[in-house]
Amino acid sequence: MEDKLTILQSKRNLIVRWLRIFLIITVVSIIVVLVFTTGKDTLQAFRNFSPLYFLLALLVTATFYYFELLRVQVLGRAMGKPISLRTASEFYFGGCFLTIVPTGVVGVPFQLYVLHRDGLNLGEAGNVIIMRAILNVLILPLFIPIILLEKELLRGRFVVRAGSYVGIIVLLLVILFIVFLFMPKRWSKGKFSRVYNELQKLRVAIKQTFTHGKLFFLLSFGTTLIARCAFFTIPYVLFKGLGVDPPFLTTFVIQIILSYLLLFIPTPGSTGVAEAGGFGFWRLICPTHLLGLYVVIWRFYTGLLAMIIGGILILRLLYQPKSDSTRS
Repeated sequence: MEDKLTILQSKRNLIVRWLRIFLIITVVSIIVVLVFTTGKDTLQAFRNFSPLYFLLALLVTATFYYFELLRVQVLGRAMGKPISLRTASEFYFGGCFLTIVPTGVVGVPFQLYVLHRDGLNLGEAGNVIIMRAILNVLILPLFIPIILLEKELLRGRFVVRAGSYVGIIVLLLVILFIVFLFMPKRWSKGKFSRVYNELQKLRVAIKQTFTHGKLFFLLSFGTTLIARCAFFTIPYVLFKGLGVDPPFLTTFVIQIILSYLLLFIPTPGSTGVAEAGGFGFWRLICPTHLLGLYVVIWRFYTGLLAMIIGGILILRLLYQPKSDSTRS
């Protein structure tokens, strides 16, 4: 496996370029949102500001992070390969930071590297990445009855368009996954033979997860469910911190829709679209004079914080002593 200096430093200019684009779009988006929503009433609303709720939101966010890291470790155990907390942290938070580079040209190789460094082969490492995505899809049916309770929300044109976009993307991914499972053997010959062999290892790892690792798969499903529920709860706690008391179910459902929508946004770190999408959804229940402020705070807790942690971990990886960074 390539050294992390080859993976990251060779892409340094690319990362820096997209980081600048990300920051510019994020700052512009935040300014635009605040300009159109901030006024005298916004300043007066600070009288209802509750720091305790924002600390509680931080605790809920930390709970989400903990179970996200735990499920990475559980997926490793499903294949008989323990994954350290350090590696799980670099995998998750580093991946969050590297979403600033579209199409995963750096993020996925980096995640493969940190798992391979912990003793997983490429097929097993790829299995962890794919199984995390599969688990996020598998738990969605559990939330559909809850989503359907918000009938008024689902009638909105903005919501219908967002849902249609997500549905089409998910369908395409399912088709690609089926093609992957039934790869013809003729692909094993020629210039794609190496890729075919690595994909075969991935298929074996997935099969092992569903057969020999059934208990750990169920545990990973449970950790995914807890992590997602914590994540979907963050907006309600943030609203309470601003002195707003919206229906809990509505905030829960909106966060579900937004979280799946932003998974398939091609902009660096979903920036721009995240702020615009948040503005479009949260305006349905948030007072106008607090909307911009809320979108900024919501974006920090549900996205930017993980990216900041990931950036710190990647810098630590790049600049720590060589002897400390290499493990068998």
